[in-house]
Amino acid sequence: IESSSAEGDLVVDLFAHSGTTLIAGERLGRRVYTCDVDPIFAEITIRRLEHHRRTGRTGWQWRTPFPEIESSVWR
Repeated sequence: IESSSAEGDLVVDLFAHSGTTLIAGERLGRRVYTCDVDPIFAEITIRRLEHHRRTGRTGWQWRTPFPEIESSVWR
């Protein structure tokens, strides 16, 4: 993202999965549009972004900050 876009640019990620592009783009001052067809991963992306905005952490410094979702994803 940093080497391929400038601050304020639009970055599109059509496979959000866990939201890494969204968080990185926000940290770098990009406008980011993202989506995921899997509602579980869309929920993880939303929670991870909210967690990042509250704490400044990405959410993956630990095993997972969302154990109730993990059980449904990693069956």
